[in-house]
Amino acid sequence: MRRALFLSLCFLTIWGSSLECRGQDYWIYYGDVVAYANGAEAYTFAVVPYGCIHRSELTLERDGQQFESGGPTPPCYNFGSPVQLWVSDYDCLPPYVYYNAYGEVEGELPDYGSFYDFFFDNATTPGPSVIVNSASIPNDNVLVTLSPCGGYGPLTVTVEGTTTHQIGYIYASGGSHNFNFNIPALPNGQEFTTVRAVWEPGSSPVSGTLSYHFKVLGDYLNTRYNTPTESHCSGSLVEIGATTGTCSFVSACTFSNYMGKEQWWSEVYENGSGVSETQGLVSREWFCTGPPRRTRKVPSLCPYCAGMSLIPGATVAVKPMHPDAPCGARLYVDGVGTVTVADTGGGLALDQLDHYAGFSGCNRAGGTIGRRKVVRIY
Repeated sequence: MRRALFLSLCFLTIWGSSLECRGQDYWIYYGDVVAYANGAEAYTFAVVPYGCIHRSELTLERDGQQFESGGPTPPCYNFGSPVQLWVSDYDCLPPYVYYNAYGEVEGELPDYGSFYDFFFDNATTPGPSVIVNSASIPNDNVLVTLSPCGGYGPLTVTVEGTTTHQIGYIYASGGSHNFNFNIPALPNGQEFTTVRAVWEPGSSPVSGTLSYHFKVLGDYLNTRYNTPTESHCSGSLVEIGATTGTCSFVSACTFSNYMGKEQWWSEVYENGSGVSETQGLVSREWFCTGPPRRTRKVPSLCPYCAGMSLIPGATVAVKPMHPDAPCGARLYVDGVGTVTVADTGGGLALDQLDHYAGFSGCNRAGGTIGRRKVVRIY
């Protein structure tokens, strides 16, 4: 509540007699009390355009109990000098605390005598409120702010979408509170669009929401693939055909032949690219038909997703036409971090991510990451 009282007198009481103003205000006095989520403040302000203020006082009460007052008796303030009093309460209090403030001012005007006025106002601190400040699957965090600081009661945090899933429940006071998503426990196959926090510091619950869109794809097998380097491979030499072009263009389906190690070729066929000892960087030739072993000499790696790059530890391949992981999709892998879909692999299962490991030995990087919860972040 905020209310200002502006008082301008045109009649003054002087020793029991009333005298009329002479075309102007002789004195001004107003005040206000403002209640916040964590307390209140009150002030008065008095001005005598000419004359003298002898005394100005202010008292602030909380739920009928006086806790602070202000206003020492000043010397005579003359010729428009204002007298200002201000008191405040910043205690940590529950909602709906009632405040009132009252005060008085008195003085005198030349030729007219003394004057006096009394001020009163009241306000109530606002009810409880909930703000969901932020949510992040990669950071595994939801931040919720409750006010006022003196409130206390049960706080429930959920994610809502195709179903409702609770991620937190505590008894909380006003202030900021952090929650984890508990990612391994998120329900598979469910899509969520909203984070909701409900707080009950009194008889009526209050809530706050934040739009946050993600889908829990499931517990995926996470493997690794690389760009094999022929010098690290073994095996007999086999004949391989080669065209020349870019990832998106080949000038002609004319092949020149070269020899490469059989183990290296099998890895190129599986992983899609490799580094030849004689040809440099090559990709599988997928456009031109011809010899059974076909490559294309290219200036850079050629992932399935046009315009994207393969970045070690940051991009993954998925099963072609994956319904929930198209090119460019951001995926969070629990315990690993955020990756981006940039490639596909014909031998991959629907519940599998193949993480690009960069240029390395002959075969794909050893070992697997294992089964981890995978969440798509929109």
